[in-house]
Order: sequence, then structure tokens, then C-alpha cells
Amino acid sequence: MLDNFKDKVREGGKAVQEKGAETASQIRKNIHNVEEKTGEVARRFRRALSNTPEMRALRRERIRRGIQNSREMSELRAERLRANVRLSKEAVRERIEQARADLAASRKSDDTEGWLDKNFHEPVALALSRVFIRLGFHPNVVTMMSMTCGVCGGVLFLPRNIWLNILGVFLQIMAAILDCCDGQVARLTNQRSQLGRVLDGVADGVNFAAVYLALGFRLTGDVIPFTNGVRWGYWVFILVFFTGLCCHASQARMADYYRIVHLFFLECRFGTDLTTSKDVRAEYEELPGDAPRYEKVYLRFYANYTEKQEKATPRLQRLLAHVRASGENIPKEAAEAYVAGSRKYIQLTDLLTFGLRAYTLYALLLAGAYVWYFPFVIVVLGAMKRYMITGYEKLADEVCGEYFDKEEAPSV
Repeated sequence: MLDNFKDKVREGGKAVQEKGAETASQIRKNIHNVEEKTGEVARRFRRALSNTPEMRALRRERIRRGIQNSREMSELRAERLRANVRLSKEAVRERIEQARADLAASRKSDDTEGWLDKNFHEPVALALSRVFIRLGFHPNVVTMMSMTCGVCGGVLFLPRNIWLNILGVFLQIMAAILDCCDGQVARLTNQRSQLGRVLDGVADGVNFAAVYLALGFRLTGDVIPFTNGVRWGYWVFILVFFTGLCCHASQARMADYYRIVHLFFLECRFGTDLTTSKDVRAEYEELPGDAPRYEKVYLRFYANYTEKQEKATPRLQRLLAHVRASGENIPKEAAEAYVAGSRKYIQLTDLLTFGLRAYTLYALLLAGAYVWYFPFVIVVLGAMKRYMITGYEKLADEVCGEYFDKEEAPSV
């Protein structure tokens, strides 16, 4: 009886729980239905309220204010952007003008600068020159840096390795850029000197000497073109020394001289780099006995260098003698006539010193046809040198005949 009673109690408890759960579920459903109906009523109320003219007007006003604020902010940002652009343009323009002014001040003359120098070497060199000036480098130190790069580049032409050869070309181009730097630093800091000018020429010669020697040693094992397997051996150095000492040196020496003479007539005044072998020898004779040995050596070298230039240009020397005889009153018309005629040939001076010569060498080297560089120097550049000298001698005759007496030039 007791067990039956317990079972009935448990069954009754389960029934009560099930009924309670069902009641709770029904209550939750009723609450959800009430919430839905309340939300629907609220939405209908808000919809009805928003459709009133006042609410529509308020919304339109808010939209207009938002659009107006957006326009004002956009205009403000655009104005700030335009102002920043104007400032940037002015700053860039000022920098460009300053760079142009510095570049013009660092040049000897636009006439004597080649296209490659104006558009590549000099702009890059100017950036480096500013650094050197801030660091307090002397122009002669920059010249030594140029010579070091050039010699290292020349040595790298010796291995038969294209990547080392390309590195050598890069160092040679860097040497050319640094060669521009030393002149720029000297002119911008007013540190020009005769020693610096001679050292600059020596550096160029040493750079190309390294190149010629590297090519010579590289050619010793090569076969001579158009022969039946005959190799150059060390006989190639006859060609190397003839090309370097008799052709290259002479071409560069005359190109350098005609540039100096052009600048002399362009500035129409004494005190430029133009000097005579007689003046240099007199300076050498006036040196005291305890003068530094390097000073004696470079003056003797420079005197011989200048004398060779003078011997190759007899008609130009006659014109210069007339000009020197005129003292400080150099005839302006004669100077202008010479400069106008010189502009026909002045670009040849760049081609004979570095531009055409160097980049032809680089192209032939990387193409593996470097043996043809020597005929190029002897024949092509030799013909250009002869044409240049003939043209300048004819020009000197014309100017001398038109503006000075055709009699024997005075001794000055």
C-alpha cells in the first residue's frame, strides 16, 4: 500500500511539473505576442509621427545642414590642399632655381661643356660637391679621389669577367663625375690654383694610363685580327704606347688648350687660366732654392706641356701676341669674332677628352671588341683633332687679318 502511494505521489509530481512547464511556455508566448504588438504599435506611432509636415521639414533641414557642412568641409580641405600645393611648388621652384644658379656658378662656361656633362655628370657632381664643401674637402683631395676611382676602374678592365668589367665602367664614370666635382668645389669656394689645374690633367692621364695598360695586358693572349692565329704577345705594347702617348695625350692636350683660349676670349680679360710657357719657365726660375720639390716638378712639367700646345698652334700664337700687346684694352670686336667662330669647333674638345672616347671604350669593352678602340683613337679621333686644329688656325688667321695688322706679331 505504501509503495502504491509513493508511485501515485511521484506521478502526481510529474503531472504538476509538466503542467507548470506548459503554463510557463504559454506565459512566454503571451509575453512575446504582447511585445510584438507593442513594437508594432510603436512603429505605427513613429511612422504616423514622422509623416507630419513638421517632422518632414525637420528632416529636410537636417539633410540641408549636413550637405552644407560637407561642402564647407570639402572646400576647406581643398583650400588647404591648394595652399600646400602652392607652397610645395614655390619650394620646388626655389630649389630648382638655386640648383641652376649653383650649377651655372660651378661651370667655366656653357660653351665648353659637352651635352653629357651638362645633362648627367655635372648635376650629379653638384650634389656631391655640396657634401664635399660642407665637409671642408679641398679640391685637390677630390681630384685624388677621382684618380683613385679611375685607376681602380681601369684595373678591373683586365679580368675577362663581364661583371668585374661593368664594375670597372661604373668606377670610371664615378671618376668622371668626381673630375667635375673638383672643378665645382674650386669655383664655388674660390680655391682655384695652377697646381690644381695641373693635378686635374695628371689625374685624367693616370686614369687612362691604367685603362691602356689593362687593355694591353689583356690583349697579349689574343689573336691579331686578320691573321692566321698570330697572337699579339708583348708586341701589343708598341700599339698601346703609341696610342696613349702619341695620339691620346696629344688630342687631350690640344682640346684642353682650345678650351682655355675660348674662355680667355669669352671673358675678354687677362688673369684666366691662359698662360705661356715663357711665363711658367720664369716662375720656375724665380723659385727659391728651398722650394718644395713637387712645385719644381709640376712647373717644369707644365712648362713643357704648354710649350707643346704653343708649337702646334703658330697662327693662334700670332693672334695671342697681338692681343697681349694691346694690354688690358683687348679689342672687344676681335674677342667676339673669335668666340663666334670658336663655337663651331668647341664641342670637339669634349669629344676628344672624355665624352665620345670614354663611352666608345666602354661599349667596345663590354662587347668584347676592345681591340678596335686603338684604331678608333688613332684614326677617328686623330682626324677630329686635325680638323679642329685646322679650323682654329684658320679662325686665328681670319681674326688676326681683320682686326690686327698682318705684319709680324709683336714679341710680348
